[in-house]
Amino acid sequence: MIHSNGELNEAHARCNEKRIELDRLKHEYHAQGLSANETERKLEPYRVTLKDLERAIAEFERKQNMPCAEATAGQWKILLLEDNKEVRDLFAEILTAHGYRINGVATAAEAFKSLPEFEPDLIISGIQMPGDDGYTFVKKLRKLEPDAGGLVPVIAVTSTVAPEAHFQEAGFQDYLCKPFQFHELLEVVEKCLARQKQR
Repeated sequence: MIHSNGELNEAHARCNEKRIELDRLKHEYHAQGLSANETERKLEPYRVTLKDLERAIAEFERKQNMPCAEATAGQWKILLLEDNKEVRDLFAEILTAHGYRINGVATAAEAFKSLPEFEPDLIISGIQMPGDDGYTFVKKLRKLEPDAGGLVPVIAVTSTVAPEAHFQEAGFQDYLCKPFQFHELLEVVEKCLARQKQR
């Protein structure tokens, strides 16, 4: 459990350390010639610790009401396009806890299939994915008619550092660069939806 902003900052720092350690160990085990299953078995305790930290952070920030107005969030629908199930589930957990309605998909094809039925107000998309990547997805999305989802704002989630103009020119309304804190995700979501409300 996290009880203060000081503990929150420490938890974020520990999360970053765990992610770096996971990356290092993954490369190390690969260099040792371990099978994928054996590598995952050895990494599992680190993943569990990281997930526990991330959930504790999300819970503390939810209780602190950072910075989302839960009373109105429930009216907004967000489509999560992310091929990594752990990341997708974590985002869904955070956003659902703040009152948003969430639909998570793993591929661009699934995202396009869900558009007519789910009718999202916002899309959060990864960049590097199997099949169509995030850039290709947005390019195709913008070719759709407005009533088919062509104007739905999209937030890019990326590990690539680039100027904001780079993502805007590609068709995204905003972006988040990994690693980021959960309250930053909520702030960007609120900002994009506030623009939607004004349209």
